[in-house]
Amino acid sequence: RELVRRKSGLRPSSLPGKLADCACQDPAMSEIFIVEGESAGGSAKMARSRLNQAILPLKGKILNVEKKDDTKIYKNTEISNLIMALGLGFRGEDLDVDNLRYHKIIILTDADVDGAHIRTLLLTFLYRYQSDLFKHGFVYVGMPPLYMVQSSKGKSYCYDDKHLQQTLDELGDGVSYTIQRFKVLYHSR
Repeated sequence: RELVRRKSGLRPSSLPGKLADCACQDPAMSEIFIVEGESAGGSAKMARSRLNQAILPLKGKILNVEKKDDTKIYKNTEISNLIMALGLGFRGEDLDVDNLRYHKIIILTDADVDGAHIRTLLLTFLYRYQSDLFKHGFVYVGMPPLYMVQSSKGKSYCYDDKHLQQTLDELGDGVSYTIQRFKVLYHSR
């Protein structure tokens, strides 16, 4: 029950149990979303295209590979799941594109400090473990908005405080708006 197998007679390798794999067998058409936490994984699973989008939720922050030796890296469950899900070989080997299961590796984390830390740890792992992923253009980062401003003029999504201030300046005086940041609401008139 703890292992999932991709539906292919050609690829019998086992996959992590939390991976919601896609139906597509062509790595060039397949993408994997690495998401922060089980709840984000559940939401992403409901919103994905099962044909070509896989979801791998991670449990908390992964190991900082800059400070650990290979033994500890390979023993870490989250890193082992990443290596298996992506189809990576051993650290330091040349990238074998034929074994790579997805040609789009998309990191999606929350727009908070913990999310930024997890994103940094994942990027560091991928770069230190297999830097050729970046050279081939396989790694992407999804940037969630930090704020949503809703007014009578519509919705705007802002990715930082500077963009938020620009949006509010464009609305002008006398326009009622609501700012949503994460799950906290701020109201202004």
